[in-house]
Amino acid sequence: MAVSVVIGGSTGIGLVIAQRLSARGDDVVVTSRDRATTEAVAQTLGPSASGLALDLGKPKTIAAALADVQAVDNLVLTAIAQARRGARNAQAVVSSRSARSQFPKSSD
Repeated sequence: MAVSVVIGGSTGIGLVIAQRLSARGDDVVVTSRDRATTEAVAQTLGPSASGLALDLGKPKTIAAALADVQAVDNLVLTAIAQARRGARNAQAVVSSRSARSQFPKSSD
């Protein structure tokens, strides 16, 4: 069974992707900034889904938030982090190398 992590999976396209991955039989980890929201979404996806709070706007906390996630087969990034500086918004960019370094390698 594949393990899929959907960053930003509590609403919008992230939620739709999480639903599709769950429907095909994946174990799905849904993230958003709000723990209660992710847990509620995970309940709707079924017993092989879980939710966890993760804030891309706080990069130093990402590794700790994902510490309990084992080998990942699919990583889906649908969220953006926003930082307010006056009237400007900045988007966080996560390189694939940086993202891969947060997870142990799959045994496949």
